[in-house]
Amino acid sequence: QNSAYCGIAVNGSHVGVSGIQPQATYASAPIGMTIHKLNSGDKVGCIVTKPGSSNPLVAGADFTYLLVEKIG
Repeated sequence: QNSAYCGIAVNGSHVGVSGIQPQATYASAPIGMTIHKLNSGDKVGCIVTKPGSSNPLVAGADFTYLLVEKIG
């Protein structure tokens, strides 16, 4: 709830594309594929940023996940 932007973070910095959840209701914010070169020890995760003063509520029902694949 409370509109938010969701994206991919590497070592705490936003990379790639973002999904936008524009309304203060439960809705999905799909994030497109991001290709990024990773190094040993990098921390990869989902990042949520808020456009206003209210903290967004992030909840998953078996569909909140991050898939990392090795290419090459």
